[in-house]
Amino acid sequence: MVTHVDPRALALACLLAVAGCQEPENHAPCPPETCGPGGATPQLGELGQHATLAIHSDGRIVVGSYDATHGNLVARQQTLDGLTTTHLIAGWSTSDTGSVARDSGRWASVATDAQGGSHFAWYEVDRGALGYALLTPQGSVTSELVDGEAEGNRGTHTSIQVDAQGRVFIAYRDEGSRSLRLASRAPGETSFTVESIDSCAGESGCPLEDENYGEYASLVLVASEPRIAFYDRTRGDLKMAYKENDSWHVLTLDGRDTETGEDLDDVGRFASAAIDTKQRLGVAYFNATRGELRYLSADGTTSHPIVVDRGVYQDAHGATRSHVVGQHVALAYDAQDAATLVYLDSGLLKLRQARVYGQTPTTPEVLSALPPGAFMDLERDSTGGLHLAYGAWHLDGEPKTTLETATLTWGLD
Repeated sequence: MVTHVDPRALALACLLAVAGCQEPENHAPCPPETCGPGGATPQLGELGQHATLAIHSDGRIVVGSYDATHGNLVARQQTLDGLTTTHLIAGWSTSDTGSVARDSGRWASVATDAQGGSHFAWYEVDRGALGYALLTPQGSVTSELVDGEAEGNRGTHTSIQVDAQGRVFIAYRDEGSRSLRLASRAPGETSFTVESIDSCAGESGCPLEDENYGEYASLVLVASEPRIAFYDRTRGDLKMAYKENDSWHVLTLDGRDTETGEDLDDVGRFASAAIDTKQRLGVAYFNATRGELRYLSADGTTSHPIVVDRGVYQDAHGATRSHVVGQHVALAYDAQDAATLVYLDSGLLKLRQARVYGQTPTTPEVLSALPPGAFMDLERDSTGGLHLAYGAWHLDGEPKTTLETATLTWGLD
């Protein structure tokens, strides 16, 4: 197996080194309306944090990232003629009195629609709100605040999807009530409908006075219906929310014995849900108690988690070593419905990957060609190819984080 770094990422880095507007005195990139002829690319800073990736049906890739230097959400996408363009999605608020820089783009998520549009959700730090924007194939951006500006602090841990009819779904966390929410809007509607989702899944005494859940929300659509995997911090459980007969229901997937009520390990952080070609849902996640990577299969043959990587390895001298593995995991399925998991080995400070065929995991491998990092997103294209975007760490220089993309291939020398 060979992992190839996408050459377009290197080409983009060269382009961005020479493209961009001049910075104003406050060292923030200029707002779109004053950024030069044709909406020239704004000057970019440190990218890679809160990386997110989606793929259009024709194979075009769109990648979003938080610009930690300027507090902006930046996206790059391929045009129909194969070029790559860069867009400022959020980071400025314009009014009659001028433009104001905003801290926008953390917890970013992106999805594509059948018309070639790219939909973004993110957290507005300054306003404590959930932001949403549509980037058209022609490069225009329209944005709005969905929830949280008037009251509360909402919009972290976003996960966005768009169904075949163009309905937009955004799962996210309400930091004020430490709970899970879903915003949705159908084509033609002028505003989002917002729903609160509780955490109760049959536990005794639920809800408690001090619930804390909704982190690491990971949204998928099964037959156009939302399914949300999330972490219940109060109980240390991985849970799944789904809607049936217009009512929300919640299941405990791991962390508690649903028959005896016995509390098991602290599981569910970094939850990553995905669906295979048969619309079956699987989830990868981190077991914080044991420092291992777990996966719940999409084939439906068992409800028991599969331990993909226990973090136990032999070093060069034959000694057994134990690493914490599984943080920042991203899950996707290839054309043969084999699960691919990319994640961090915190002991080696390396990226690892593993595959699961049905119930059988492969031996994990180090992605030696890629630097370590976080904020990973892994997606399948229409041919079954897998594409990775993440924030790569550079521990010995500046910038500390860069946006990396790679194409994962298997069975090649």
